[in-house]
Amino acid sequence: MADSAMVRKRSRRRQARGQRFGLAVPRLAMPAVRQNTVFNGFSTGIKETSRLKPFLHRRPTWAHALSLLLLALCLGFMGVIVQGDKYYVVSPEISGTRFVPPEEIASAAAVNGLHAFWVEPAQIEAAVRQVPNVADVRVRAAWPNRVTIEVTEREPVLLWMDGQTAQWADATGHLMPVRGQVEGLLTVVAEEGAIGAQTMEKLPEALIAGALALHALVPQARELRYAPSGGLAFEDARGWTAYFGVGNDMAQKLVIYNALVASLEARGLRPLALVVEDVRHPYYRLPPPPTPTP
Repeated sequence: MADSAMVRKRSRRRQARGQRFGLAVPRLAMPAVRQNTVFNGFSTGIKETSRLKPFLHRRPTWAHALSLLLLALCLGFMGVIVQGDKYYVVSPEISGTRFVPPEEIASAAAVNGLHAFWVEPAQIEAAVRQVPNVADVRVRAAWPNRVTIEVTEREPVLLWMDGQTAQWADATGHLMPVRGQVEGLLTVVAEEGAIGAQTMEKLPEALIAGALALHALVPQARELRYAPSGGLAFEDARGWTAYFGVGNDMAQKLVIYNALVASLEARGLRPLALVVEDVRHPYYRLPPPPTPTP
């Protein structure tokens, strides 16, 4: 009995030693086989997969055809605009000029022959403002090829003579070329180089204000002089030079001037010059005494 039990026990050990265990491995889905795709009879050369099939095999619809038609129409329209002569500016319409020739404005604007697509009103305005006599400008563009330029010119208030150079000056002192004749324009003759370089672009506003005020108070003085020492001056009809400086206080200076003239005439004195450049310190210059004869 004991022997038979031992035999069975040994037999079970041999069976256990020869037993093999297996693992459950999940089955993985393999990717679809790639192929060259044929679309409407033409090889696309695209390697399709199962995910691309719905897109590659989709047939054109009316929406695709409409999109292509609209694209063709847009391209055609753009071609007509680019090549059509009526979309090129022939010449701008210029208004507001009195002294500046319209041809000079057109030359500065540089829009002749320019396509309407390339018309930039802001750039044209900046270019036209470089013309010396132009104070302001407004540019409008309209299809197909219309450009209007409205110019505001600087108004001359006096003629500035510096040596042999003659220029107009506006109320702000801006200097500009002389373009024609202006009736009743005040002339100021300066000592050569009195303000500085002859290429300067603007006079001091105090000088302009003083010249206009003095001319309004003494209209018979059709021409004024200017020097760094003494400022604005005119030749009094009674035989001397009157100096008034610059600035807006010409009315006060004229009151002092007339009082000084009355005082000199009461004493029988005839000066060479009366200087009221500074209202606090007016003075006069008398002619030198005659040289005694031996």
